[in-house]
Amino acid sequence: MSRKVVIDRKALLYNCPLPEKSQRLIKEKCHALAEDPFPGQGGDKELLHLELISIDCMSGDHSLCFIKFEWFQFCNSRLRLSCLRSAPLRFIAGQSAQTLLKSKQRICSMIIKNNIAQKLGFWAAVLAAVTELWFSIAFGLYQPILYAPWHGMQEYADNFKVEPFIAWIVPCFLLTICFLTMMVCLHVSASEEKKIWSLLAVVFAIAYAIIISTLYYIQAVVVVHNLVHHSTDGLALWIFASPYPNSFPGALEGIGYLFMCLSLISASRLFSGDKLSKWISRSFLFSGLTGSLIFTNPLYPLPIIIVLIDVVANAIILFVSLGLTSIWFKRSLHER
Repeated sequence: MSRKVVIDRKALLYNCPLPEKSQRLIKEKCHALAEDPFPGQGGDKELLHLELISIDCMSGDHSLCFIKFEWFQFCNSRLRLSCLRSAPLRFIAGQSAQTLLKSKQRICSMIIKNNIAQKLGFWAAVLAAVTELWFSIAFGLYQPILYAPWHGMQEYADNFKVEPFIAWIVPCFLLTICFLTMMVCLHVSASEEKKIWSLLAVVFAIAYAIIISTLYYIQAVVVVHNLVHHSTDGLALWIFASPYPNSFPGALEGIGYLFMCLSLISASRLFSGDKLSKWISRSFLFSGLTGSLIFTNPLYPLPIIIVLIDVVANAIILFVSLGLTSIWFKRSLHER
């Protein structure tokens, strides 16, 4: 007689991240239980203990085979398979158990890796939000210096102050590390069908991190040193002053932050479903769209007031999106 095979919903969810071949093998073995819920030879046993697996067989309805996965913490997790039948009890052995054991080991390893990714992603998102807020405040205070009237290179060097300049250079440099780490963690946590978007987000984030971190390291090491020592030869196109943004820093920022925007737009496709995910998706998308003005403004200059409004809006949206992402990582970690 055929029996009804009932699989716990959580078991199906943990089976989804497995490779397609592993999923197919597990499904085939589960379907086989409908005809023979106790395959294999070796006598009657009530409980089979393996390294990561335990299979419980109890008496009950002879027409029902119930498969349930109960998940505990990582390597202490067990797979409990309850087979309900009034006949003498036997255990599932042989190829079926071995297939489940191998799949269980893969799932357990995946859960541990995802758990690490979510912890790291949470802290990366938190630190990214902190550094972004730090930069926004420090760069806002630097605006009068950035757009001060230009009276020549020598006077600029004479009036140059290191502290307000470094105050926004440092968080910009640190943000590249935090942002790239966060995107890598999102890639690891992404579902298989959305890996293409998470991979694009990582690739664009790598380009952003390389360009922007190099630019600001040059500013901190080369430009600051020469300005402090009043050595201005060759610095005219490397400073954050006129003719910025039509200078090397403006051009490198344009292409670097364009890659950051593309990374955010790609990452926005990863989130869907609940309210939090939708808010993250929208904030990533709008942050990417508003930030693209940094790329277009050197080519097609806009009035300064429009640029400042766009920069403020982008800073607020990016800060919110990073904060929401940290909440998403934290919630995912607790759900595990």
